[in-house]
Amino acid sequence: MEQISLMEWNQLGRIECLAHYENVLFIGSSDGHLFQFGLGANGAPSESGSLANARTTSSPCGSHAHSSNDSFFSFAESEPRQLSKVKLSKNAIAHIEIDSQRHLMFLLVDGSVSMFALEKQRTSAAHAVSNVSWNFKLNFICVLKETKGCSGFALNLGDAYDSFRGRIVCVIKKRSLTLLKYWKDGEASMGVARAEYQREFKLPLPEQIQNVVWVNQYIFLALKTISVAISSSTGQQDNSMLSSLSLHNLIADDKTKYLPASKILGPFVHPQGEFPTETTLFMEFCFPFLVSCSAKHVEVFNLYEQSVINKYKLASRPVLTYCDPTHIILVLKGRVMVYEPPSIGTQIRSMINDNRILQAFGMFEKTFRGSEEDKMNAIAHYKEEAGFACFFRTRYKEAFNYFSESNIDIRDIIYYFSDLTPDSFIHQPSTVKGDLKKKIKETILSRGQDPSDARVAIRLKQAKKSLLQYLEKMRRVDVDPSKQHELKAQQAIDYALCYLYLKEVKNYGELKQLLRHDNNCVFEDVAPLFDNNAVFQAFLCWSKDKRQDALNILRDVGDGKLLEDSTKTNGVQETVELLVESNDHNLIFMYAPHAFEIDDTVAVNMFTNTAVTADPDRVVEFLSLLPSDIQRTYLEFLIFEKKNEEERYHNELIFNYIKSIEVLKPPVYLPHGVRVIAGMEGGTLGQLRSNLLTLLSGEQTFYNSSKVLRRLQSTSLYEEMIVLFRASDNHQASLKLLVHNIEDFEWAERYCIEVHEEEKEGLREQIAQNPSTQLEERLTKLDHNPYFLILLDICFHSQPRNEQLGVFLLKNHAKEIDPIACLGIIPDKMTLSELLVYLRQSVQHTYDREKQSELIYNLQNMNHIQHESLLARGLSRRVIIKENSMCPVCSKAIGSSSVVAIFPSQQMPVLHLKCCNKKTLHKHPITGRDFCVFEQPIRVSETAVLQPKPTLL
Repeated sequence: MEQISLMEWNQLGRIECLAHYENVLFIGSSDGHLFQFGLGANGAPSESGSLANARTTSSPCGSHAHSSNDSFFSFAESEPRQLSKVKLSKNAIAHIEIDSQRHLMFLLVDGSVSMFALEKQRTSAAHAVSNVSWNFKLNFICVLKETKGCSGFALNLGDAYDSFRGRIVCVIKKRSLTLLKYWKDGEASMGVARAEYQREFKLPLPEQIQNVVWVNQYIFLALKTISVAISSSTGQQDNSMLSSLSLHNLIADDKTKYLPASKILGPFVHPQGEFPTETTLFMEFCFPFLVSCSAKHVEVFNLYEQSVINKYKLASRPVLTYCDPTHIILVLKGRVMVYEPPSIGTQIRSMINDNRILQAFGMFEKTFRGSEEDKMNAIAHYKEEAGFACFFRTRYKEAFNYFSESNIDIRDIIYYFSDLTPDSFIHQPSTVKGDLKKKIKETILSRGQDPSDARVAIRLKQAKKSLLQYLEKMRRVDVDPSKQHELKAQQAIDYALCYLYLKEVKNYGELKQLLRHDNNCVFEDVAPLFDNNAVFQAFLCWSKDKRQDALNILRDVGDGKLLEDSTKTNGVQETVELLVESNDHNLIFMYAPHAFEIDDTVAVNMFTNTAVTADPDRVVEFLSLLPSDIQRTYLEFLIFEKKNEEERYHNELIFNYIKSIEVLKPPVYLPHGVRVIAGMEGGTLGQLRSNLLTLLSGEQTFYNSSKVLRRLQSTSLYEEMIVLFRASDNHQASLKLLVHNIEDFEWAERYCIEVHEEEKEGLREQIAQNPSTQLEERLTKLDHNPYFLILLDICFHSQPRNEQLGVFLLKNHAKEIDPIACLGIIPDKMTLSELLVYLRQSVQHTYDREKQSELIYNLQNMNHIQHESLLARGLSRRVIIKENSMCPVCSKAIGSSSVVAIFPSQQMPVLHLKCCNKKTLHKHPITGRDFCVFEQPIRVSETAVLQPKPTLL
């Protein structure tokens, strides 16, 4: 350890106190002088007599930006020369405290505390120091009168470190403490400062107070032989608080804030174990270090490592010490020694590199001072450092979690994978951390394993897999082209992803998704990756708006001129996909012939996609030279998907169905009971017939039924013809097909019933919507089923005859067949015995219907008479109104000139008309009875109607 002579005794006088503020060291002497010495970047004295300029490292970490020296102390020796010297008093300057938040200096001079405002001013070139080109002008504000007679004072260090609430000063007066609140009006550099009395604590202490440190809610006092902790709110001693603190547990989260108390606690700690090894004269802290000064040595204790990391021998006994977060200063006989530990940033990075990441971030949280924005930037920087520390130790999951929370340039990571960068990649990290493979080997060796090539390859593959997941998470396509830094990073991501998808994980689906959508691939860089993967090269061309180049590549793939190693394809599916996306009709018809030549079943999809708006006439004309199934696929799409209603397309599709069915359907029509129901055949035949029947029997039909029927009549598709005949009400033709061609008599019988029910239901709906006598007469005529007459006529008179079916119908549906019309159809040669069952049922049914009609008539007539009787009774009723008759509503007399309302009730039948609600005259205003509703049938005799009894009021 080197020493520096900052000022000789005869020049400075006896040094009484020290303070450091913004790289300026303030020294108060015994003769009342206040000296200012500039501190360089690392605390060492410069050639001008302040502190030296040393090698520094820039850091983005706010107040963590200090020197990067590895040794605990760094300084150089020089001739003494101060920045300024001010005579403040004839007596000694006993103590200095600086409120850095408000730029105030407090000096204990002549037994009182004086307050000064610190005003920064430029320093002359002769006194300039590296990184220190200013000193401070002291503007006297006032003397705090309440401090007169004090022997010491302290500001609240805890508040100064933790917040901006530190505006209270603690003053020592013998065995009492006085708390003063101070403030500065306007917070300006020349604002008026004042102080007011808060409280005073009389302390029953055995000795006078030697020193004081105030941390948060506790005031720590050093007496001659003991230390005491006092609550700043109550003034009571807290022995439990003091006993809970030790030099070894100050690193704990709930104890770190009391580190300044080590100045009070240290001198009363007896030598124990590793630290301190000698009796402490002065104890200072510079987080995370504790420095113990004994008569001969300086010991440096690391709170995190819980061990002494340095021990230095002193030339003479120290007489005074001072510390702040970045410096520790010792005053020896004739010398002032300045110590600077490694910066907080350096210590944090060292912990991260030693894989003590949680401790590193714990130190950061305890020491950072700055704005929230600076803190976020600092955390991001250390997250990046932690990411690389884990990355090179093959802890990839943790590494990329840290990278995700940092602001790292992704290219700094990709840089370590040489195969993931194109030849044009020129990015280099600001700090290259070594070769990835070598780092992996070192990690494997450190774990006691053999760093074989196979094991290294496995670790490298794991790294790429983790990198892939990270790149997928960080990939974006909405990059502002003007931000070249971001654009270059995204281009590097897309190239790396293309390589990883293609050659590492062989995830061709994700690769296709990347290339088929917006991407930041540089064509010249990425295209060479796909020399043997023509399909992906085509997708790349398409994404860069080279459409014809892409389609030409796919055409060459289909012709076998280009290689495609990743997938087995003829290029048609990909061609269809690109053409559908483009919806460019010229491109579609330019490349369609070649696609249909290779694979027409796939190629037709370029026309059967709703995104394609090609002219149907042009498409149908193009497909007319192709097999019928290809034409049918497009026509089905046109009609069923796009809901086209043009007749020619519907006709064309029906003719296509008929032609295809004729090829598949057996030429011989199978008899009933053996054949399968139309549309339910297996395979393509069943599907085609089902589609045809659906198209023919739809609620809305747009085909030409006459043309279709002519075409069907040349085939054996009888079921389809029945659909058309039924739709055109040609039921006779339908029944002839069922009896003579299909020979399905049950279907014929069922057909008559279904058509009859449909007709009756239709008439009922019409009557419900628009009642008319004509419609009701038509519905009455449908009591008999006219379609059975048609079927009987076919059975008895149409060749070949089927009299057996006719007799069966007569026996089973006698009630539904009109007997008069039926007698005109029955052949003359039929015997009475054959018709006996029918005639018996028909006569009985006719007789029953006649009786039923008479019964209905009589019931209706009786109902009519009953209502007429009720009406007559009501109209013939007599009411007698006396002189004292009163209206039950208004309780007024009903006079001879009153207009009255008479209700058909025994109670309160007569009221004034004006007392009734004219809108509800059918309801009694008192009882509420509704006379339009009869609770039970009222039987009225003829006598009661002709000679009604009078009602007396």
